[in-house]
Amino acid sequence: MMSPLSVRKTAVMAVAAFGMMSWGTAQALLLGTDWGSSSSLYSINAATGTATLIGPTGQAQMIGLVVDSDSTIYAISEEANSKLWKLNASTGAASLIGAIGFNLQEGDMTIDPVSGKMYVSDGAGDKLYTLDKTTGASTLVGSYGSGGRDVSGLQFIGSTLYGLALRDSTVDALGKIDPGTGLFSYIGDTGTNCGVLAAMGRDPSSGTTFIGCPSTSFGSDNQLYSLDLTTGAATSVGALTGVAFSVSGFSTAGDPPILLVPEPASLTLLGLGLAGLAFSRRKQM
Repeated sequence: MMSPLSVRKTAVMAVAAFGMMSWGTAQALLLGTDWGSSSSLYSINAATGTATLIGPTGQAQMIGLVVDSDSTIYAISEEANSKLWKLNASTGAASLIGAIGFNLQEGDMTIDPVSGKMYVSDGAGDKLYTLDKTTGASTLVGSYGSGGRDVSGLQFIGSTLYGLALRDSTVDALGKIDPGTGLFSYIGDTGTNCGVLAAMGRDPSSGTTFIGCPSTSFGSDNQLYSLDLTTGAATSVGALTGVAFSVSGFSTAGDPPILLVPEPASLTLLGLGLAGLAFSRRKQM
C-alpha cells in the first residue's frame, strides 16, 4: 500500500512532467490592436495569422500595444496630445491613465523586462521616450540618428532593444537601439516595405519574433512575418486576417509568457497520467 506521502510525491512528479511537456511546446497568445476610426483589441494566432476580436477599445487610432509582467495591457491613442490607456483583457475597453505630452505618430511601445521601464517610439519624430506607467508623462531619451527613420516596431528581447525602421519608400530595416541614448544601430534589411504603420512582438515560448503591417498606406491588407534577429531578414507567414484596420501593435503577456495555449496532446497525456496514478493507488491500497 502506498503511503499518503508517496502518493503526493508521485502526483507532483506527474504534474511536473506535464508542465515540461505543455509549457515547452505551447504557443503564446499574441494580443494586437489596430489603427482606425474605432480601434479594437484582438487575440492573434501567430501560426495561422488569424485574429479574433476581443472588443472595441472605445478610442480611435491606437498606436502600439504592450502587456506588462503583471498582465496590465497598455496602448496609446494618436491625437494632438496623445494619451496612455489601460485595456481590459476581456472586453478591450480603454481606461485613461494620462496624457503623454506630445503627438505620438507611427510608433510603438515596449517594456524593459529587467527594469520594468516603459519605452515608446515616436516614429514620425524619430525619437525614443520613456513613459511613467502611472501618469503617462513622457521623458525624452534621445534621437535615433539618420539610420533609424520611422521606427514603428519596438521590442525588448532580454536586455536588448530592437527597432523596426520603415524608412518610407526604402526597404524596411531592423536595428538595435541604445535604451540610454536612443541611437539606432543597423542590423540588416527585412525585405519588407510596410505601409506607414507596423507592429512588432515576440512569442517567448518559441523564441520567434514577429512583425505585422499593412502592405499599403493605412490599409487593412495586413501581413504577418517572422524575423531573424541576427540578419534582419523577414519570412512571410501569410496574410493577417480578421483585423479591421491597419495593425499597429503586438504583445504577449510578460516574459516568460503568462497567456499560453496548451497543446491538446499535452492535455491528453496529463489525463492519462493522472488516471494511471489513481489506478495504481487503488491497486496498492
